[in-house]
Amino acid sequence: MKRVSAIFLLGALLFCGCASKYYISDAKHPEVVITAAGGVTFRGRFVEPEDLPGLLRSASFSRKDPIYIGAPDDMADWRLKRKVMGILTRGGYTRPILVGAEHSFSEVGRTAQQRREDAARERQRRLEELRDRGARRRVRYK
Repeated sequence: MKRVSAIFLLGALLFCGCASKYYISDAKHPEVVITAAGGVTFRGRFVEPEDLPGLLRSASFSRKDPIYIGAPDDMADWRLKRKVMGILTRGGYTRPILVGAEHSFSEVGRTAQQRREDAARERQRRLEELRDRGARRRVRYK
C-alpha cells in the first residue's frame, strides 16, 4: 500500500512540474517581437500593439524592467518600431530596447539633435561606401 501511494505521489509531482511554463526574457530571447511583415508578437502570439502594456503587466513585468523588443535589422520603416516603443513608454515602461541580430538600440533619453547627428553619420558612411565602390555621380539621400 505504501508503494502504491508513493508512486501516485511521485507521478503527481512530476505532472505538476511539467505543467508550468518559464519564459526567459533577455536580449537574445525578447518577449515582444516585431515581424518583417509588420505584425507584433508577445510570447509567440500575434497581438495588437495597444495591448502590450496590459499584457506585460499581467505577465508581472515591472515598469522599471527592460523590455526587449526584437526587430529585424533590414526593416527600413521605423514607424512601427517607434509606435511600439511609444506605446510602451506611455504605458509607463521606461526601458523599451530594440534588439536586432547584432546590436541593441534605445530611443528613450535621446534628444532630437542626437538623432539628427546619427542620421548624418549614417548618410556619410553610406556615401563613403559608395565612393569606395567606384560611384562617380553624386548620391542624394532623403
